[in-house]
Amino acid sequence: MLPHAYGPRTLLVEGQTDKDVVDLIRVSDISLPSFETCPANGIDNLKKAIPVILKGDDIEVLGIVIDANDSMPSRWQSAAHYIRKAVKDRCGMEIELPAEPDPVGTIIPDIEGFPRVGVWIMPDNHSSGEVEDFLTNMIPAGDPFQPLAQEYANEQRKSSSEGKQLRAQIHAWLATRDYLNTTEEPCRCFTAWLRRLFGEPAD
Repeated sequence: MLPHAYGPRTLLVEGQTDKDVVDLIRVSDISLPSFETCPANGIDNLKKAIPVILKGDDIEVLGIVIDANDSMPSRWQSAAHYIRKAVKDRCGMEIELPAEPDPVGTIIPDIEGFPRVGVWIMPDNHSSGEVEDFLTNMIPAGDPFQPLAQEYANEQRKSSSEGKQLRAQIHAWLATRDYLNTTEEPCRCFTAWLRRLFGEPAD
């Protein structure tokens, strides 16, 4: 299913939580370039959307944000496969992509007649995990809402796996935030990638 609101400069993400995080980052760092953030409602929909969006005449820049989950290499290879397919379909070219993503966020070298494309694999392009792990590193020491979020997660412990407990805790904490500290890693690296991807190309 194609995301309903993508534009010429689109950041394609897996789901609404990812969009919420990016929206908070943009509120926190007003120096970021302009782009639209579009949730794909799941990794399968996201992968299917990549070649469809990249065929469009109106797309200029496409950023792709996916969770590593338990296997960062397989997620990277999957994204690379769909990008190579899109290049072949649009430009008739076979391209080679690195065996591993760039640790500071991948940006595909410019190809004439093809949109600029970048890939970020949550949380940091080399670890297993997801957007919740990305957020864990952004909770400041002594944050007054963290104990309340932990208490909420503890209530979920009897009926949830460890991964779901972390998710419950992070989502409870996230609900208290109007902004995020974008100066801590990996967020600082992520915002730098967004600038390189969506900023104007160097002369």
